[in-house]
Amino acid sequence: MGVFFQKINSIVKGKNTSFLFYNLVSSFGNILIIILLSRFLDKNTYGLYRQVFFISELLVPFISFGLANTVFYFFGVERDKRKTLINSISIVALFGIPFIIIAIVINKLNLIYFEEAKELISYLWLTISFVLIQTTIRLCIAYFVYVKKIKPILRITIFQFLGLLILNYLVLMGFNSLLYLILVRVLIYAIVIILLLRILKLKLNAINKKTIASQIRYSTPYALALLVGILSTHLDKIIVLNNFTTEDFANYINGAFEIPVIIIITSTLSGLTIGKLNEFCSTKRYQNAINLFKNSMEISACFLFPVFCFSIVFSEQIMIFLFGIQYADAAVIFSIYLLLLPIRIIIFSDILIALGHSKIFLFRSLIELLVNFSLSIILLKFLGVKGVAIATVLSVLLWTVPFNFSTIQKTTKIKSVIPLIPLFKILLLSFTLSIFAYYIFGLLLNHFNLYLLIVLVTLIYFLIYFAVGVKLKVVKLNKFLEL
Repeated sequence: MGVFFQKINSIVKGKNTSFLFYNLVSSFGNILIIILLSRFLDKNTYGLYRQVFFISELLVPFISFGLANTVFYFFGVERDKRKTLINSISIVALFGIPFIIIAIVINKLNLIYFEEAKELISYLWLTISFVLIQTTIRLCIAYFVYVKKIKPILRITIFQFLGLLILNYLVLMGFNSLLYLILVRVLIYAIVIILLLRILKLKLNAINKKTIASQIRYSTPYALALLVGILSTHLDKIIVLNNFTTEDFANYINGAFEIPVIIIITSTLSGLTIGKLNEFCSTKRYQNAINLFKNSMEISACFLFPVFCFSIVFSEQIMIFLFGIQYADAAVIFSIYLLLLPIRIIIFSDILIALGHSKIFLFRSLIELLVNFSLSIILLKFLGVKGVAIATVLSVLLWTVPFNFSTIQKTTKIKSVIPLIPLFKILLLSFTLSIFAYYIFGLLLNHFNLYLLIVLVTLIYFLIYFAVGVKLKVVKLNKFLEL
């Protein structure tokens, strides 16, 4: 146990702490807001709220143009990073503002002909405004991550979380208005972008038309791929939105939620490795790139595999703990989606972009969309809402993952790109301890409050996992410090 706590202490004192805490605050902040709304709103209002911001996700490719991802490439090749950032923000404004104007005109002239969509579309101008603001924030954060200045965005993210939490709570207690809840989110994000721009002190005279044209040309294939990819990723939710009630959508989207630790780990590792990956691949040092790729995969698995095994075993208890007993049925969708968690240890987009394959995203995503759509139509008929979720999982596992690995292997001419033995050891330890934890949970269920017992079992499980894993050298926390 002494070695375990020494490892934890070295990580806490490490240079990557600020970035890790930034992702912790950002991810847990988002899920806490969702938990708050789930418990205080009725299912219909909550479902409509989630639909509004679900539509914002579908609009991202049209407004962001994929720049939140491809901007890292331009940071690497352009000397003046601030000019690159202001040019990227200009592109977002160029594509976003016309959409806002169109949405306002549609709303003002009452050009909504579908009665069932009237309330949802009436919020469209706010939805688009939110996407424009959110994309600008992501670009600014990308800049801070690239230049390794994390503390400013950590402070602003804490403000964002607290602002959302407090104002949402006040609205829920005083007005319980859907419009006010949407306005709160847009307002807080608008304040965040003002704070970020004040720190950056960007100058409008730095805008360069040639650079903008170059960024648009490079980002176009990725933007199209992003559009198709988002349609494929969210096809199940689109189908549920169109074929089931708002309450069903609320149930489904809570079941399909992503555990915060996934974003924390993958975002942290991506931010810490993307610069080196670009450097290695641009100089054709492919073995170094693959070693870094495998190293990040193993680090990610140390955290995500135990989460996967524990969540599969305790899926129903987790849904009740987070969202309340009214969302217990969401455990089925949650369990299906969890089958994608093991592959989340792999950050495919970073290495594929570093290898210069931004154009293949469109082809890959298009095939995934076709496979997903075909399977969804078939499985929806036989399995209902569960079939839609299963189709999403199968399309990724049967097509996207094999295609990504094949592309990496062909480009680098390196066959071994997965650390199979270390991953198997981590998975075996995680699964064994999860079964043991469920057995203990069953023994104590009648003697403890359900919520308290879930917290206790979770803490004990992860403490034992890390203690045993470090002792057996299955969990190698020191690799995190080598990035």
